[in-house]
This record gives sequence, C-alpha cells and structure tokens, in this order.
Amino acid sequence: MKYRVMATFGPNAGEPFDELNMIINEIFSAAEILGTHYWKRQGRVRMSKEELQEHLAGMHKYEAVFWFMGEESDEITPRVQRAIEKIEAITRKESMMKASWFSKREKDNRKSKNRA
Repeated sequence: MKYRVMATFGPNAGEPFDELNMIINEIFSAAEILGTHYWKRQGRVRMSKEELQEHLAGMHKYEAVFWFMGEESDEITPRVQRAIEKIEAITRKESMMKASWFSKREKDNRKSKNRA
C-alpha cells in the first residue's frame, strides 16, 4: 500500500507508512526484550531494593509499548493516530477530486437522458 500511495501522491506520501513500520518494530522489540531479559529475571534473580526498582522501571517502560496503561501513559496510540491522519489527509484530496469528477459526470448523464 505504501508504494501505491507513493506512486499516486509522490515520494513524501510514504512517510506515514514509515512511521507505522517504526511503531511495529518498537512493539516487536519491546516484546523481545521483555521475554528475553525482564520476565526471565522476574522473581528468579536476587536483587537489591534499588536493582529491583530499576528492573521494574525498565520492565514497565517496555510493557507500556504494547500494553495500554491509561491515556496519559499511552505513547503508541497517538503516534498511530497521527500517522493515520497523515495518510487520510494525503488521500482525501484525491478522493475529493474523484468524487467531484463522478458528480459532474452523473449530472452530465442525467442531462443527456433528459434530452432523449
């Protein structure tokens, strides 16, 4: 879809798709780090109080990437929404032009039918 949009609307039209791809990569990376580092150590490795707090802070940072933890803490949804809005803005102009063209064509068809 990215390349179709770029072919239709120009090379800069692919930027929102790059942002979506970056978000997806961040989600996968967070899941990988949680599974290979944080969750494996949780409750299995002795830690001082400070180490535990540091461990939990890091774990919560990565969990927040793909778990909804409240509107004020959500970093992913607003970024996805902005990317979608950019795509809609890019494609809206073309959609409106086509709608206008179809509307004009329909009016012309009605006129020609009424004459016949």
